[in-house]
Amino acid sequence: MMAGLFVIFLFSILLIWLKWNNTAIVVVLFNLILCALMLCYHATSILNIRL
Repeated sequence: MMAGLFVIFLFSILLIWLKWNNTAIVVVLFNLILCALMLCYHATSILNIRL
């Protein structure tokens, strides 16, 4: 599941880069989405441990 999300994420980043061709936007979006994925992953792991 995480691998699929990562592939979709990379593909969306590629589309965004091709559309705007702005490195700053790509870097910011990459960092934001990566942080969101890490937070979701840690939250689910903590919930699984508690359950």
